[in-house]
Amino acid sequence: DVYKRQLLTLAKIDDSGKVSVSLTDITSLKHIENELIKAKIKVEKSEEKLRKINSQLRLSIENMPTAYILWDTNMNIVEWNSAAETIFNFSRKEIIGNNPINFIVPKEARILVNEVMENLKRGISGDFNAKNNNIRKDGSYISCRWFNTPLKDNSGKIIGIQSIALEITEQLEAQEKIKENEIFLKEKNEKLLKTQERLLISKEKAEESNRLKSAFLANMSHEIRTPMNGILGFSELLKSPELSSGKKAKYINVIDKSGKRLLSTINDIMDISKIESGLMEVSISEVAINNQLDELFLFFNEEAIKKGIALTIKNKLQENEAIIHTDHNKIYGIASNLIKNAIKFTNKGSIEFGYISKNENIELLVKDTGIGIPKNRQPFIFDRFVQADIEDKAAHEGSGLGLAIVKAYVKMLGGKIRFESEEGKGTQFYVTIPKSNSFDIKSDSENENELLITIPQTKDLKILIVEDDEISKIYLEEILQSISKNVLNASSGIEALGLAKSNPDIDIILMDIKLPDIDGYEVTKQIREFNKDVIIIAQTAYAQYTEKNKAEEVGCND
Repeated sequence: DVYKRQLLTLAKIDDSGKVSVSLTDITSLKHIENELIKAKIKVEKSEEKLRKINSQLRLSIENMPTAYILWDTNMNIVEWNSAAETIFNFSRKEIIGNNPINFIVPKEARILVNEVMENLKRGISGDFNAKNNNIRKDGSYISCRWFNTPLKDNSGKIIGIQSIALEITEQLEAQEKIKENEIFLKEKNEKLLKTQERLLISKEKAEESNRLKSAFLANMSHEIRTPMNGILGFSELLKSPELSSGKKAKYINVIDKSGKRLLSTINDIMDISKIESGLMEVSISEVAINNQLDELFLFFNEEAIKKGIALTIKNKLQENEAIIHTDHNKIYGIASNLIKNAIKFTNKGSIEFGYISKNENIELLVKDTGIGIPKNRQPFIFDRFVQADIEDKAAHEGSGLGLAIVKAYVKMLGGKIRFESEEGKGTQFYVTIPKSNSFDIKSDSENENELLITIPQTKDLKILIVEDDEISKIYLEEILQSISKNVLNASSGIEALGLAKSNPDIDIILMDIKLPDIDGYEVTKQIREFNKDVIIIAQTAYAQYTEKNKAEEVGCND
C-alpha cells in the first residue's frame, strides 16, 4: 500500500494540436532526499560509493522534465537542472551559488516569495502559483506552479529546500479566457433575457393597443353609422305624401338629433386628431365664468330633465372673481365634456357643477350620483380608446374620447385634473385652472386681425355663391332667400373670377376653398386686385386655426 505522487506534464509539439505526455513519479524526490542524507553520513567511509550515488542522483535530476531547484539555507542555488535552464533561460553556470530571487522573481512578487521561503526554513511546506510570478532572462513574464519541500537530515535538521517548478502560462491564459467567455456569455445571456422581457412587454403593449384601437374603430363605426341611419332613414320617410304633420315633426326631430350626435362624434375625432398632431392652439381672452355656467346649464338642463336628473349650479363666483383670462373654448370644452359624461352615466339622482376660487386658480367641480368608475378602470379613464372597450356595462353613446380631450385641454391651460369615484355611488371631477395664463391676452376689441364687417340691412343683397358641391349650393340658396333676391352661382374658380369682374356691384361672395381648378385662396387674391370692397366669406370644412389665418391673409373678411 504505497501512495505515489505522480506529475503529468503535457508539452505542445507543434501547431497541429499534437502534444507529448510525460508522467513523473515525484515521490522519488523523497528517496533522493534520504539518499543525499545517507551519502553525507557515509561520505567519509566510502567516497566512491558517494560519487556513484551523486552521479545517479544528478542523472535523475538532469533528466527530469520539470525544473528542479535545490537551495541551501542561505537561499543560494545548489542544484539547477536543464529543465530549469529551459524555462528560465539562465544557465547552470549563471545561477549556481546565487540567490535566484534576484533573477527569476519580479520585484512585485519578491515579498510573497521571501515569506514562503522563510516558512520553508521553519519546516512549513508551501506550494503556490500565480499569474506572471516569474521572469525569464530576457525580461518576459511567465507563470509557474511551485512545489516546495524543506530538506532535512536524519536528525530532522533543515539543511536546504528543494523545489519543482512547472510553467503554467498557457494554462492560466486558457483559464482566463474561459472565465472571460463565461462572463461574456453570462452578460450576453442577461442582456438577451432583458431584451426578451422588453420585447414581451412591447408585444403585450402592441397587442393591447391594437385591441383597443379595434374596439375604438368599432365604436366609431357605430357612432357614425347609427346617427347616419337615423338621418337617411327618416329623410326617406319624410318623402311619404300621406305623412301627418305630427309624424313629420317627429321625423324632423329625429333627423336633427341624429345630425347633432354625428357632428359631436366628428368634432371629437377632429379635436383628438389636432391634439395628437400638435395643431391645437390656445387663444387667451377674458372669460366670464358665471356667464359660462349659465350657458352650460341652459344647454344641458333639457337633457337632464328628460332623464329625470336634477341639474344644479353650485358656488357661483362673486363678480370680482368671475372674470379670468384663459381660452374660452378650451374651458367650455372641459366643462361640457364632464357634464355630458355625468348625464350619460347617471340614471337617477342629481348632478352639480360650478367653480370655486382657490388663490391664483379656479377649481371646476362636476359631481354626479351615477354608476361610478370601477377601480380596475380608474387608472386608464384618460387614455384614448379605452372608453370604447368597456364591455361589462350597457352600451353608451359617444366616441369615448371625451376624457382624453379634457385631459389634453387641462394640460394646455397649465392646470390639473383629479377625480374621486365609487362604483354605484357616483363620481366627482376637480379641474384646477390658473386664473391668468402666461399667454398674450387679447380681448375681442383689441384683436388687430379682427375685421369689422357691416352687412347692409336690406333684403335685396346681391350674393355670389362659389361652390362646386350641389347640395351645399342648394342649401345656401335656401337660407339666403330672406336677404337676397339676386343669387349668382359659380362652380369653379375661373367662373367665379368672371362673375366677380362682370358684376362689380356684388355685396357678398361666399367663397369655397376646395375648387376643381384653382383654390378659393387664389381666387380671393385675384379678386382683391380689382375689388377691395366686396365682402368675401371663406366657407370650408377645413376647421384648423391655420385655415382661418390663411383666409384672412389672402383677403377674406371672415
